[in-house]
Amino acid sequence: MSLALTEDELPMDADAFTAQLIDSIDERIEAEGLNSSRFDHDLSEEEMLDGLYTRVYNELAVADAARRMTAQVDDPQIFVHLLKQLEDEAKHARMLSQRIHRLGGNPAEVFERADESARRFWGRFEGLDLIEGTAMLQATTERIAHQRHQHEADHYDEETAEIYRRVITPEEQFHSMIGVNILRTYCTDLEHQRVALRCANESMAIRGDELDSGVRNAYGNTE
Repeated sequence: MSLALTEDELPMDADAFTAQLIDSIDERIEAEGLNSSRFDHDLSEEEMLDGLYTRVYNELAVADAARRMTAQVDDPQIFVHLLKQLEDEAKHARMLSQRIHRLGGNPAEVFERADESARRFWGRFEGLDLIEGTAMLQATTERIAHQRHQHEADHYDEETAEIYRRVITPEEQFHSMIGVNILRTYCTDLEHQRVALRCANESMAIRGDELDSGVRNAYGNTE
């Protein structure tokens, strides 16, 4: 299933393109249930701990992606917002690492214990330019994450749920808006709009494949 927005409709004004792309992404998230909880039970401490290793890995990977994006922008506000995202992701990784430790795990093992699906997903980010990375990260992955975590927190232990409700989920919503601003600023021609649409479709296809196959997804959720 592709996004409702197609290349045949391009090019268009950058604001109109961004609005239609985000609307198409949200429609597909809703239609495929990508924003719903993957859990049908309250997670045990063992399940929670297992998933947290991958989540810390993801937070560090997003921080690195945001850092690389700072070298590709010339807009001062977007530059500062990307620095804020980098700071947020590092904070999320720290808070979740502390939670791992309190659950009896060792956060220093995150790179060896992160799920293989997360490694594959972030491997796709190597060498991506600003528009490609934005379409695959802030415009889609972060957009799904902040909606999904609102539902999944109901299945976490109270301390982990509080970290998500109070800190991570609201900040993920802000990060998705950074993507909106990048697209509005830089997707001003046919070439950039085609790239953004292609990468958004690719990112959404990855999410849909994970849902269909029942594998652990890039955010560490056990299916």
